[in-house]
Amino acid sequence: MVDLLWVTNKRVVSLADAARLWHPRLLVLDASLPSYQRKTLAQEAETLGWKVYDVAEQGAFRVALGGFTSHSGR
Repeated sequence: MVDLLWVTNKRVVSLADAARLWHPRLLVLDASLPSYQRKTLAQEAETLGWKVYDVAEQGAFRVALGGFTSHSGR
């Protein structure tokens, strides 16, 4: 199991294809993704049962030893 899968604008993949290899606890959608791609990927992740964190919507994402934390500067 993969803890975290981070998708950026540099490499957008089909989540259905990714699901053949990985089953992340959390999918992080980078703010570099256009909003329409973030929305599409979030919907696809929901159908796969993956939790989603959208950096553009929810603010900065930090990884701490022992677990995930998030921080929004807003």
